[in-house]
Amino acid sequence: MSSESLIVPKTLKSVRLWVHPEGPVLGNLYLHCPEDGSLADELPIELLNEPAPFLVCRCGDEPHEQTRFYSKNAITRIDYEDAKEEASSARVQIGAEFQLMDGAVFRGEIREDLPPDRQRLLDYMNVHTDRFVRVFLEGGGLTLINKAYIMRVIPLDD
Repeated sequence: MSSESLIVPKTLKSVRLWVHPEGPVLGNLYLHCPEDGSLADELPIELLNEPAPFLVCRCGDEPHEQTRFYSKNAITRIDYEDAKEEASSARVQIGAEFQLMDGAVFRGEIREDLPPDRQRLLDYMNVHTDRFVRVFLEGGGLTLINKAYIMRVIPLDD
């Protein structure tokens, strides 16, 4: 078996990870991308909500570039920009304010195609299989917040 047969096609996504207790880390996440272009690239939220406990991040610039494996449990949140993701439409939009344990506050909305039994904010937040929640921020951009670091969520009325 050649080493080339072990290569999985990936694309890099620039992000700012907030890691506890390290703080902010600029890096790039490795996301799956289809070889034949038939499916959409993997989204950061999909990577973060996979059951694997660690993710791969490429940090720094050459010649000081490092590959790091971060525990998803230690990641407080991940911030990034993605015009394509922000422009996508969803059947359900839920406005909310999120306060994290460190005092940080985020206002925005959850935009997902949710089944009828998960369309309320409480139902969505209580989905135990998802470790992170994707929030489209009011001022633009996205943040993926680790539910374990959320102290309080306040629903925002339209």
